[in-house]
Amino acid sequence: MNRKYDKRRSLGRRVSIIGLLLSTPMVTADIVRFEGACVSFGRDSGCDGCEKGCVSDSSGAIECEAGLALQPHEEGWVIMDEIPIGLAYRAACSASVTIFVEVINPDDAGSLSAYVSYGCDRVHWSDWQPPDASKRYTGDPPPPLFCSDITVKRKDAEYFKAQLEKLGEPEEGKARGTDGLFRWIAKRQPDLFERVIPAVGYIRIKIVNPSDKLITLSRVNALISSYVSGMHRLGEPFDTDTRWNFDLRAATSQPTSQPATMPAAGNERSSGTANESEEN
Repeated sequence: MNRKYDKRRSLGRRVSIIGLLLSTPMVTADIVRFEGACVSFGRDSGCDGCEKGCVSDSSGAIECEAGLALQPHEEGWVIMDEIPIGLAYRAACSASVTIFVEVINPDDAGSLSAYVSYGCDRVHWSDWQPPDASKRYTGDPPPPLFCSDITVKRKDAEYFKAQLEKLGEPEEGKARGTDGLFRWIAKRQPDLFERVIPAVGYIRIKIVNPSDKLITLSRVNALISSYVSGMHRLGEPFDTDTRWNFDLRAATSQPTSQPATMPAAGNERSSGTANESEEN
């Protein structure tokens, strides 16, 4: 099973930028971005735009010619490689995720369960979030396995902002966008990312088989729309092409001074189980 890949083909993307002129040379930039990812399993399940078997972790999952056989009673599960969300220049604060699955026996598709977690640094992740039962799907059948909105918790955003004010955010960090700001923080206060998750930079998808029978998974399709909003200085370049790629491990690879200890924000992190997320 291929454990790692470097590139995902976008199934569809649209970027919309709306500028609201103010009395100063600044605009409010709202970006709505639509994209998707497709992962296929099995010898004959590949398709144009699909990556083959991009799995970061699994248990009770047996790769076979037809796909990925998941053992019953929640013993069979698989976690896909993280999917980048939004832009390096401006990180997303929320995303809407819809997940479709294809299995060898179509009647078994509804017997699987799907969960999503998010992070911004490829190291720390939120708890696994179940689908939103109140969110109704109005598209063509079959219905999705997962449909929900993922949003940065309010207390995370407030704590991050307060700590950023203490650090004294530099103008050069603002000029480089969110990615540059996060790299600047990683050199000075890397444990801030242990306390909070301030952006939806990546999502992970977990498919679980809670049924009492073996189910063979052949394909997972994720449709994602992300939203960002922030101030932008007129005349500065606005990169709408470079996807989010911040990695805390790479950003802290050079020797740095010992960071000061900060009080915890009260967040719990994912333990690998499907727990409901806290309220924002």
